[in-house]
Amino acid sequence: MCTYHGILEEYPLISIDSFESYNYTSTMFFITHIHMDHLVGLERPEFGKYVAKINAPIYMSDISKQLLSTMAPYRHLVPYFKSVPIDQPFTLTIQSIDPVQAKKKEGGDTESLKNTLSSHTPHVGETIVVTCFGSGHCPGSVMVWIEGEHGNVLFTGDFRLYHGQAKRLTHLHRRRTDNDDNYLFKPIDNIYIDMTFFRPEILHIPTREISCEALILWIRSLLSDKSNVNFHFKQSARVGYEQIFRALYDSLGMRVHVEQSQYEFFACLPIIQECLTTDPISTRLHACRTASSNYTQPCSIFRNCDKPIRILLSIMWFTEQIAASKLVFFLLFIVII
Repeated sequence: MCTYHGILEEYPLISIDSFESYNYTSTMFFITHIHMDHLVGLERPEFGKYVAKINAPIYMSDISKQLLSTMAPYRHLVPYFKSVPIDQPFTLTIQSIDPVQAKKKEGGDTESLKNTLSSHTPHVGETIVVTCFGSGHCPGSVMVWIEGEHGNVLFTGDFRLYHGQAKRLTHLHRRRTDNDDNYLFKPIDNIYIDMTFFRPEILHIPTREISCEALILWIRSLLSDKSNVNFHFKQSARVGYEQIFRALYDSLGMRVHVEQSQYEFFACLPIIQECLTTDPISTRLHACRTASSNYTQPCSIFRNCDKPIRILLSIMWFTEQIAASKLVFFLLFIVII
């Protein structure tokens, strides 16, 4: 969850995942992923005018770019969207603006923003090395690793990293010596980290794979009783559930019904679109939302079936104090019948 003002303390002309008025001092923007809490202010006409005035690039993964470009509130920004290579370092040049004018911008009077803006004034043409690599959160999500004169900075965005997986973040490692196969962590001067579930009362969160297996096992048991049971998956975001839909299709041979716009949304990801259908009669799995209900209710096929079961896909159940040994089902959902 994104809760800060988006300006990097070390590189205050760079903003990540925040596009509000106080970010109008930045000359370069990054998007880690396309969940709405990381896009605050992006759709506003004022931001579009600011970006156009200084020709500011907005960097993101190619998948995020393709998905975001299909969304009406952001289409006016498409000329400024720039795809970044994944797992491949690249250099960028920070173009400075007048720091005196920057400090006068709206929002710059808060203490944290004043400290950030006054901490460093990058030189015109300052070069940084940027590496973006997958964060495991949703399609197109990345972490942003910046190396430069003012320090090495890691911006995680939202991420999923299981115990023992830090070694896969190879771009944060370096050889001890040129001829040594042993690796050390590169020094990190500052880290902007997703702390949503860094709470001591959360005793256990199962892996996504275990959760999918449990969900499929439970659904298969209900499908076998021959009743007209249908399932609806309630989602809190437009992306982030694709692995579940893929696993359902691979295991049950049944596609998930979605509305036409959502089906077209995934045209850039054929491996996901293959798991979806716009025909509500051909499946008993639904993640649809009808236009007539302002996209709040599922289709009539689901609502009128003999046994409709609603499933809320959520990790929040595991924020309760439940130890792994006491879990009967490793499920990332709450069932409402």
